[in-house]
Amino acid sequence: MKPREANSEEGSLERFAKNLNRSGRSESGLRSTRLSRAGDPAKTVARDWSELEAAPKAAPAKPGRNWLVRIFLWSLTFFLATAAVTVYVLFFSSSLVSSDNIDLSITGPTLLRSGDELTLEISTRNRNKVMLRDVSLAVTYPPGTTDSLASGRELTLWRENLPDLRIGQTATVVSRAIVFGAQNSKQTINVVLEYQIPDSNAVFTKEVSYVVEIGSSPLELSLQVPGQINAGKSFTANLKVVSNAQTLLRQVTVRIEYPEGFLWRSSDPAPIRDDNAWFLGDLSPGSTREINLTGVLSGQSEEFKSFKVSAGLDRAESGRSIDVEYGNLFKTVSLKRDFVSAVIDLGGVTTVAAAGNLSGWINWRNNLSDRVINATLRLYLDGAVIDKRSVKASAGFYDSLTNSIYWDKNLLPELGLLNPEATGRTGFNFSVLPAGSWSDNTSTDIRLRLVLEGVRITAEDAGEEIFTEAEQLVKVGTEVELAAKGEHTVGPFSNTGPLPPEVGEETTYTITWSVANSLNPVNGATVRTVLPPYVKWLSVVSPLDEKVIYHNTDQEVVWALGAVSPATGSGRQVSFQVALVPSLSQVGQAVNLTGPLVFEGVDTVTGQKINLTRPAVTTNLATDPGFSFGQSEVVE
Repeated sequence: MKPREANSEEGSLERFAKNLNRSGRSESGLRSTRLSRAGDPAKTVARDWSELEAAPKAAPAKPGRNWLVRIFLWSLTFFLATAAVTVYVLFFSSSLVSSDNIDLSITGPTLLRSGDELTLEISTRNRNKVMLRDVSLAVTYPPGTTDSLASGRELTLWRENLPDLRIGQTATVVSRAIVFGAQNSKQTINVVLEYQIPDSNAVFTKEVSYVVEIGSSPLELSLQVPGQINAGKSFTANLKVVSNAQTLLRQVTVRIEYPEGFLWRSSDPAPIRDDNAWFLGDLSPGSTREINLTGVLSGQSEEFKSFKVSAGLDRAESGRSIDVEYGNLFKTVSLKRDFVSAVIDLGGVTTVAAAGNLSGWINWRNNLSDRVINATLRLYLDGAVIDKRSVKASAGFYDSLTNSIYWDKNLLPELGLLNPEATGRTGFNFSVLPAGSWSDNTSTDIRLRLVLEGVRITAEDAGEEIFTEAEQLVKVGTEVELAAKGEHTVGPFSNTGPLPPEVGEETTYTITWSVANSLNPVNGATVRTVLPPYVKWLSVVSPLDEKVIYHNTDQEVVWALGAVSPATGSGRQVSFQVALVPSLSQVGQAVNLTGPLVFEGVDTVTGQKINLTRPAVTTNLATDPGFSFGQSEVVE
């Protein structure tokens, strides 16, 4: 019977140990011991039981700890899953829809003759995992390209809608255009593919470029000039323009960049602008145009001079610039030294102001190894704007009938004999008439032409005549008039406040500026002033179409005139209103209402900058008919 009781006790102890393990007590260091069947069961049970009683009791587990662990594990799992999705979207989902999975290819010639038709085959293949919808192509051609289907119509942008591209589908379109360009130039065509994907309103793009080289020019240019040109002597050049294009070339203009020291005298046909631009109009295939021009080159002996000729499309037909170049060339010539050189030296001056003064020197040099006798000089003054009464010459005679200054050995003894390498100089000066003293259609160019003549003495020939000629062109600059005035009782605004101005009381004034231009167009014109700290800007301007800007930070007033045309009647005028509150320190004074005026602009004919200044406008309103003497000084 005892073995059965032992078994019963063993089963009870095992169940008790298991219960301890389930409740977490085993974690506190208790050891579950299995009863041994060998030996004395009673002793074994007693020993194990005593060990159980001697072991420290574990604290009971808190019921909420398992829930906190579970919540933490669930949150960590959710965070990791979200991060994984984010990483996938950012770094891996682009492989689903990407421009890299779209093949956009262009097939066409890489070498083209200017003016020929360019045919481009553009293929688009969708390698994405989704369909592409609302697909379109935009092809941007270089400036000057024309439509091959509409002769002469400029084509800079060509668009074509494509069908929706399913997965793996390819669409091909053909674009045709006539491309122009200078020989050996590279023309770039940009192609942009636009598309959308299902369930998205975003527009995606892919862009590629295609480069074609122009192998030949649509215009053949040739300039015939003498290989050697005598400095200071007239020569003739012939420019020939031949169309090599297969289509009509529209609005063709030719421009020549002259070398330094070149003076244009005449041409056939006449230029349309600045003596160096000719509008040839439309040129049909194979047609030819010619330009004959005459000029003078000055410079040193053996010096090289280069002409640059450009021809192309001029949309404005103004000759100012060439929008698309069809061809160009350079031509270089060398100067030959004269037997006796003669130069007009103006000190680098190429422009003179209306009513201004021009002075210069005549320099000569005998370049021969022989003597020259009985030399004479004659300087012709060609220009309707020259004040003939002002012409003066040192040791020379001014002949008003021929409008020239003359020197010979009687007036200038050193001209009687010019030894080899001998040099000399003499001076002259004259004034330019004021701008209002000539009519609007009067030419304002001043041409100076110098002629030197003499006799060369050699052992073989005692009487060889020599001749040297030089020319110089001077342009007359415009004359700008700037005026300013202050008013109170008249003008476009109603003014208030006491006259004379009183300390602490506000008085308003009208400031009026006017600008008149006499001769040449002026660009970039502005008038500026700075208001004193005691004067307030009232933000009213008349007329409203004039642009007046006020900078509050520094109290600067700027009248941005822009382009000012010549001979515009009384000129342009603008008015604005300011307010004055005088201080005790100004009592008894006529105070400034503005600072000094500054005008700036550029003469478009001469290229010269124009700078004018005028004194500040004060409370002395001399031009106001309602103003009385004594109303300018501040009173208490």
